[in-house]
Amino acid sequence: MADETPVLDTLADITAASLERNSLVPRELMLVRLAALIAVDAPPASYLASAGAAQGSGVTAGDIQAVMIGGRPGSGDGPGSRGGRAYPAGAGPGDHGDRRRARRRGRRRAVAAPSRGAQRAGAGAMTAAQPDGQVTGGVRSLEVRWIFPGRAGTAVAGWFGRFPAAVESREDAYLVNPQLRGLSVKIRGGGALEVKVYRGSPGILQVAGRARGRLESWQKWSFPCAALTPAGAAPPGWVLVHKQISRFPAAGGQIQRHLTEPGAEPGCMVELTEVHQRSGPWWTLGFEATGPTSLLRRELEATATLVLTQDLPDGIELDTDHSQSYAEWLGSQPGAETGPDA
Repeated sequence: MADETPVLDTLADITAASLERNSLVPRELMLVRLAALIAVDAPPASYLASAGAAQGSGVTAGDIQAVMIGGRPGSGDGPGSRGGRAYPAGAGPGDHGDRRRARRRGRRRAVAAPSRGAQRAGAGAMTAAQPDGQVTGGVRSLEVRWIFPGRAGTAVAGWFGRFPAAVESREDAYLVNPQLRGLSVKIRGGGALEVKVYRGSPGILQVAGRARGRLESWQKWSFPCAALTPAGAAPPGWVLVHKQISRFPAAGGQIQRHLTEPGAEPGCMVELTEVHQRSGPWWTLGFEATGPTSLLRRELEATATLVLTQDLPDGIELDTDHSQSYAEWLGSQPGAETGPDA
């Protein structure tokens, strides 16, 4: 009997067509799709519809196992547990009610919170910079970031220069069109495909008199991959972001030489980054805590207290108006809705 599964066959044809018309190579696209299905707690039929394309694109059993392990139910302190606070349906990073962001909602879409199934997924930990060529699955972090227009300048660089920071320069490619609900997708330095799922906010980081920023919980999958295009070019829907990163690790409120293996011990990476993308220069100060989920907030707060014992120069305020993730910031930039070549 022909056409015994017409619906599944049609979905499989749609999947095959999307592989042909996407800027990602087929294997990387199917890994993104698999991670997204896990994040939204998709029904079995959704996996079945993608199975043939995944197999044909070179996705291995080891790849699938890494993603599935990362999506296991956990008992962390993120949204959905007693220790965390998820945003309401339709909300996301940045929708915390302050008047300035309310005025901006009419001209941009914030990253939305994932489904309840996404909030139930995964626990684990990650270092701030995963080695290229290594598959990581479902690792968790707690982050806060402030992003400012213009260049940081010598005064800010001198303020951060109190700490023994290593320097890295790289170019990341972010997917901005279509904007994916609750997801951030990027090619990190041309060597790793990273898919991050927003898990909600456990509240506000406050360092008395010096900083106030929104804490965000994220979960990340990482897969080795090739660069999208030759250096300096981005396909439609992607934006290249050049970063000059100065960073150092801390643990227990003390500077460390390096962080331990992912998940082994709590730690926090501190970054001062000069950023340049199509809208011009920006700079950002960020904290990313990793390790056991129950210790993430304590670790981040201790590190922020260590770093912010001195005010930033030139009257710079670390306030909630400038507190946002890379995903939210890119989503608010001109052209994010339509893509660079629209």
